[in-house]
Amino acid sequence: MVEIEEEIKDIKREIIESRNLGIRTDNAVKNLSADIKQIQKKTESYEKKYLFTSAAAYFIFVAIMGAGAYFLIESRSEKLRAENADLLAKDASQKSKNAELEGQLKAKDAASKQAMKVYARLKKDVSAEAIADFDSIKGRGISELEQLLLSELVSSKRIEVARVEYEEGRRALNRKDFDKAEDLYRKAIAHLGPTKDSLLTDLLYDLGTTLHKNKKYAEATSLFERMLQRSTDNARNGEATYLIAANAELTAQPDKAKAGYLKFLEYFPKHKWVRMAKVRLKKLR
Repeated sequence: MVEIEEEIKDIKREIIESRNLGIRTDNAVKNLSADIKQIQKKTESYEKKYLFTSAAAYFIFVAIMGAGAYFLIESRSEKLRAENADLLAKDASQKSKNAELEGQLKAKDAASKQAMKVYARLKKDVSAEAIADFDSIKGRGISELEQLLLSELVSSKRIEVARVEYEEGRRALNRKDFDKAEDLYRKAIAHLGPTKDSLLTDLLYDLGTTLHKNKKYAEATSLFERMLQRSTDNARNGEATYLIAANAELTAQPDKAKAGYLKFLEYFPKHKWVRMAKVRLKKLR
């Protein structure tokens, strides 16, 4: 009986222990399940973070690659634009040079044709217009040979034209048409240019005389002084010296006029105007 009771107690104890073990096991399972759920949550969170990080990294990578590609393309585009602008500038410059050369060729051709016309006119007759045409084209497109040949012909024609104008001027002066005479003398001097020809000496004297009559005293004196440097004609030199003094008197320069008359009397004591010079000198004193 006692043994049975002991066995029953043992069985009850084993049952209690088994139940406690089951409870602990159940609790352990529950705790394990909770841990697994937490691990799952952490894993899911990690996966989400990983996916987000991966996506962000991908987008950053794509952005960097895109930016790099953009700057590369932009750099190449800028280089191409610069090269294009340079080519356009060179093209414009070349076109401008071509246009300039074409213009020069046209001008040279036109000048050569004009030179031939001038040559033909000069060979035909004495022409002041032809000389003026030569002066207008000289150094402007015609060749050195054309200019040399024309210059030689024009040089001889200038004297002929100047002589014709000089004679016309003398006739105008005899008619007392001083303005016409002045204009013709000026043209003749311009046609002669720098020369040792005696015609220029005659022109300087006659123009000086004409200007004196036209009351252009200062310019008349200048021309007389130029004439005196060239002339060997004693009578005419005396007249020029007298008129220089007269010009000074007429422009209210008494001291200069006195000196001029005294010079005239000293160098030309037998001149026909000596008496007039003495009268003028006496009035100035």
